Amino acid sequence: MKAVWTILGIAFIAGIIALMIPSEQRALPEPLIGVWVTDDPRYEGRSLEFTKVTALFKTGVSTVDTYFITDVEAVPRNEKTFYTITFHRAGEPDEAFSFYYSPKNGGTIQLEHQEQIVWARQKENA
Repeated sequence: MKAVWTILGIAFIAGIIALMIPSEQRALPEPLIGVWVTDDPRYEGRSLEFTKVTALFKTGVSTVDTYFITDVEAVPRNEKTFYTITFHRAGEPDEAFSFYYSPKNGGTIQLEHQEQIVWARQKENA
C-alpha cells in the first residue's frame, strides 16, 4: 500500500512540474504512452512505462524508478522514428534514453544499444 501512495505522490508532483515545462519540449506522442514489455527472458518482470510527463522503469517486483521528462526529440529514420527522451529525478543529473519506435504490429520499441530486443505495448487486460 505504501508503494501505491508513493506512486500517487510522484504522479501529483509530475503533474505540477508538467505545468511549469512548455508542452512542446516534453510531450510524448500518444503512440508511446503506455506500458511496454518484452518476452526476452532476461527482462521477465520488467517493463517501461511512459506517460505524457514521466518515464517509469520497473526493474523488479516492487522496484520502480520514476523520472520526469524534460525534453523529447524525434528523428524519422526510414520506417521507424528515433527518439531521445531527456529526463530528470530530483538530486540527480539529467539523463537521456534513446530508442527506435515502429508503428508496425501495434507498435514496438527497440533500445538504441539493444536493437535485438523488441518491446511491445502491454495488452490492456494483462
